[in-house]
Amino acid sequence: MRARLSSAILGAVGALLLLVFWLSTGWPKQADALLRPYGLFVWFGVLGAAIVLPTIAALRDSKWWFLLTAASSLTAMRFFLGVMS
Repeated sequence: MRARLSSAILGAVGALLLLVFWLSTGWPKQADALLRPYGLFVWFGVLGAAIVLPTIAALRDSKWWFLLTAASSLTAMRFFLGVMS
């Protein structure tokens, strides 16, 4: 039971991080003003954690967390391609 709860918490934190990223794309001026001192490293960390945490949750307990991992990976790919171009 304890492992299941910790997996759910890891997956939920990953989902929240992905949600924060998508909300920031809706309001880029506010997000840019808030995170300007930190640069892109914050977004790389957010997306990295949004990929890793649900993956850990999926490996431990429910395979449904792989859907969130896939969504996070596609978002990261979109972000990286946007940054590189």
